[in-house]
Amino acid sequence: MPRVNIPGVGEVDFPDTMSEDEISSAAQRLHAESAAPVASGGEESGIGGLLAGGAAALGAGALGYLARKKIGPTLDVLNNVRRQGMLTGQALSKSLSGNLGAGVMESVERGSTEPLKEMLRLPTNVKNAVAAFKRGTSYQGQPSAWWQLPGRVLGATDEAAQAALVRGGLSSDDAARATLQSEVDLGPRVRKALASRGGQYFMPFQRTVINQGVEGIETIHDWKGAGKTAANLASLGAGFATGAGTDPDSIAPVAYGTAFMGRRGAPFAISALLGRLAQGASGRQAAEATQGLSPVSDYSISEGVAGPFTNPLKTFKPALWRLLFEDK
Repeated sequence: MPRVNIPGVGEVDFPDTMSEDEISSAAQRLHAESAAPVASGGEESGIGGLLAGGAAALGAGALGYLARKKIGPTLDVLNNVRRQGMLTGQALSKSLSGNLGAGVMESVERGSTEPLKEMLRLPTNVKNAVAAFKRGTSYQGQPSAWWQLPGRVLGATDEAAQAALVRGGLSSDDAARATLQSEVDLGPRVRKALASRGGQYFMPFQRTVINQGVEGIETIHDWKGAGKTAANLASLGAGFATGAGTDPDSIAPVAYGTAFMGRRGAPFAISALLGRLAQGASGRQAAEATQGLSPVSDYSISEGVAGPFTNPLKTFKPALWRLLFEDK
């Protein structure tokens, strides 16, 4: 086995099968490779790369910290301001209509006037609402700081309404369901998504909307007993009459009727949609009737979601201002 001493490499053994020319060529190649200069800054560039990578990681961490500690809370404040502004329009009157309707519909379903009688016991209910307001009761689990007055008022009236229904013979759970304020078990993943900043933005008043869907499906499938049958027929008949007998461009009649029907609000709204189609309204006009399902019917779904980006000035105007000075 031929052995060749290559400068810069040392002694190298080559196979017997290689010719002298092949050995010479291989030795020259190995010598040339060993004599090639090291790339400029090779070691330094490795250290520099590590330093640059570390700096980038620190920068990303700093941005993440700022987003979490500074930008995130700022977005929360802006969204809370937006939500409180939404509640200054028809939300309170719709909520009060829903509370009164809960007394009516529960009396019809149960065949007892007690829920309605207690809901109409104004001195007691006002006293309870004032006490709840002073305690800082929040609306749908949202913050109740001193400046968030619309939400505190709505939360206080909802609490007083539930107390009235309990006096009228309902359990606390049934009273929460009647006012669309019960905690629906949606599973940990859905709860986490709804509690996120994105969930709070896209669905700012979650409890009412979720309960309307769940309760609407349950009630329309339950016709057992004269009371439930009467309540279901009342919601469907009143919804169709409202849709067929009111201005197809007006959301308010459907919105207040939906609120009044409470647990049967969704069937009412769907029946109103059919009523509008029956009177010759366009598909768009009929579909807009379902906007009444929202606790803040002053805002369309597209406006509520895209408004802060497409027209932020209008979106952040309180609904009361729009109701008094802008809406025709």
